[in-house]
Amino acid sequence: MVDRVTAALALASAAFVSVPASLIPETAKAQSVRRRTETLPRESLVNQPSAVTPRDFGGGYKMGSLIKGLDPYSGISNYNGLVTSRFAPLTFAGGRGQVSFYGQMNLGWLNVDSGYKDTDSYFSTNGTTLNELGTRVRYEVTPDFTVGARLSFVAAFNRSDILTSYEDQDAGCDEKHPDDAFCWNSASLYVSGPLFGKISVGLGETAAADIGSITLGGTGAVTNNDPTLKGGWHQVRGTYYTLNDVAPDVTGVTRGTRIRYDSPTFAGFSVSGSWGEASHVGAPPDAKDYWDVALRYAGQFGSIRVATGLAYQDYDREGDHLSQSNLTWGGSIQHVPTGLFASASLNGINRDAKFKPGFGETDNASAYYLQAGISRNVFGIGKTALYGEYGETDNGANAGAYFLKDSSTENWGLGLVQNIDAAAMSLYITYNSIQADVGGTKGDDMNVVFAGARVKF
Repeated sequence: MVDRVTAALALASAAFVSVPASLIPETAKAQSVRRRTETLPRESLVNQPSAVTPRDFGGGYKMGSLIKGLDPYSGISNYNGLVTSRFAPLTFAGGRGQVSFYGQMNLGWLNVDSGYKDTDSYFSTNGTTLNELGTRVRYEVTPDFTVGARLSFVAAFNRSDILTSYEDQDAGCDEKHPDDAFCWNSASLYVSGPLFGKISVGLGETAAADIGSITLGGTGAVTNNDPTLKGGWHQVRGTYYTLNDVAPDVTGVTRGTRIRYDSPTFAGFSVSGSWGEASHVGAPPDAKDYWDVALRYAGQFGSIRVATGLAYQDYDREGDHLSQSNLTWGGSIQHVPTGLFASASLNGINRDAKFKPGFGETDNASAYYLQAGISRNVFGIGKTALYGEYGETDNGANAGAYFLKDSSTENWGLGLVQNIDAAAMSLYITYNSIQADVGGTKGDDMNVVFAGARVKF
């Protein structure tokens, strides 16, 4: 199956880069856009609508800001959507204060064929980044000291990463309470400055959020390293397990009510740490208190752009002295002129309890994920991204306190993303084939197609 992904990527790469960019015929639309933008100062492009957000590169909002720092006029922002790009932020106190609004919808048609009599089709919320509406307030007390707040909520139905084939079980925005269709996503205060960094208190992202999903291909709103993203909690036919019970939790706690610190950026590096209580909008159902630390880096060397991160997180689980720790590395590299990119992540997952693992159990699981493709503006309307992905997990089936040995998952897929900047929209279609094995029993293959759109307000 890896050979099929490799062959598809080779064909895609040849189609995009075998001919020099200067020789690729432009459509009339592409020529018009290029001529118009070439006559504008780069600064004037910042407030133009863009399909790109900081979350599209994985690694959390901090990674998005680091990547934006490499090209300030790239259009990476939450505040240049279809509506927000047409209105200036509200200001007060002579322009020292600012109120901004942002939002998005990320919906599509999801078809899951789990090898049973028929397939399940849904109108679904993509579990990568949910439907969201929010506001941010910031006030510059001095040039070296800013205070601010962020407030947002998310909405979801038939959420792809927790969706099941059981008709009586909802899949909303909260993993522990899946019948909740609306959830608070952010409610935090912060102080920041170039000398001391940023301190945030309240509901928001954890320090380790999305480290394993870093990608310079800009596909973070469509896919990531989570093996349950497309198959959700569907039954693995031929076994007594659902997919989320065979694949270990590789994302950990990504949102919580916490105190978080982010250091100033130095030579492309930033250190973060947080501590608090898990929010199940972005955490496994059994997660409780947690703490984590993370290191992020983004830089460019000539025509090569690099983004990477390393994080460690430990969280308590519901039960008698149960806990889990995740050590995660993620990284991506891109050749900027051609748009060719490659991304990878590694996860080491450890569980602990006051008793030792039983027969056939283990306290360690692992996972890795690979993605490669090309992202470039071919048609003049926004970047086109074509990618292939492959991932495996090992010894990750849930055994309560620990994991089951001889359990694994394998996932390969292909995807196409077309950004339409003028409409602040990303159209996409993906295909994934998922296999799961528990105790030597191989389940039926699960084939998943997701066709959708993400629109920024």
